[in-house]
Amino acid sequence: MPKWLAISLLLAAGCVAPPGPMERLSNSAYGLNNATRFGRLDVALSHVAAEEQGDFMHRHSKWGRDVRIVDVELEGLRLITPETAEVRLAVSWHRLDETTMRISNLAQKWTQGKSGWELVEELRAGGSAGLFAKPDNKKAKRLPAVEGVTTADWQ
Repeated sequence: MPKWLAISLLLAAGCVAPPGPMERLSNSAYGLNNATRFGRLDVALSHVAAEEQGDFMHRHSKWGRDVRIVDVELEGLRLITPETAEVRLAVSWHRLDETTMRISNLAQKWTQGKSGWELVEELRAGGSAGLFAKPDNKKAKRLPAVEGVTTADWQ
């Protein structure tokens, strides 16, 4: 092998940078929301913080049973601090007993955990209500993760 080819291959291999925090966040958010869309909560839970998993399962208990998720679109990602981020989604859905298409806008709060980015809070930030199961009393006492979102928006 010519010497110049070996050096070129070595330099090209060194130019590939590892994914940055935004790319890792994007991959985690896509993985969680795509798995949730198709009813793979077992896969989705790997991206949810341990203390949030019960609430996450409760919120999504209607998905696939009472509501059908048609599409999930990532609308934006924003780093708040190096360890905290916000992800915005648009979820297109309808009730199984109706044909009316609805869209709910969601805001998710993510934190950088030991094993990568983890979902720590999820709220409806706009659009149609009814996508999530109603919160229990414990949940109603929490402050929303997103400015301008009220506890009425959690449904």
